[in-house]
Amino acid sequence: MNIYSVFRFIVTGVLVVMLGACMGGPRQDWPTQLPSQQVFEATFDADQANSEVQTEADYLLWIKRFYLGWALYPNGWEWLTATVLEATPDPLERDRLRRQMAGIGQKIGSEWAKDSQHRTINTSHLIVWGNAVRLAVKEGSQAMLADKIAGDVDELLAQGLRPSQIEMDRYFPESSTVASQALEEEIDPFDI
Repeated sequence: MNIYSVFRFIVTGVLVVMLGACMGGPRQDWPTQLPSQQVFEATFDADQANSEVQTEADYLLWIKRFYLGWALYPNGWEWLTATVLEATPDPLERDRLRRQMAGIGQKIGSEWAKDSQHRTINTSHLIVWGNAVRLAVKEGSQAMLADKIAGDVDELLAQGLRPSQIEMDRYFPESSTVASQALEEEIDPFDI
């Protein structure tokens, strides 16, 4: 990681915490396009340690932000999934990817929405995966990448993979420098 990446990560983290403190208002209706709210409530209830430091309302708010985006990350999982599906012309493959992305998203969102002290998947992982998916769509390798991310999410949650191993060069080793440069040129660093 270069100094720019470290600085961007720190600034993003501080802004996320500040925004979270400002936006924790009353509970809203559950968006119909998301998996059932009860799925996430059950996940929240199953993690006793996390529920001691985070309210269920706060957890569910972060679930919605994961899927729908928010001020600091306007393109949530729903947008990323739509991007993958739009780039997949084969109807059977598109249907497979729709189901796979739904499963991956539920696992990532359920873990990422937890308090930072109690989660395995963090914001830096979301940034890496989001950038990798964008690059894979450009290269037409979104199905292969979805398979790789699905496996990595399962390994992270089973503690068979260290969180520090989730970096861009894991997904694009031969072109990590080129991929990072291409993404930085096209994407505003605060729009990731």
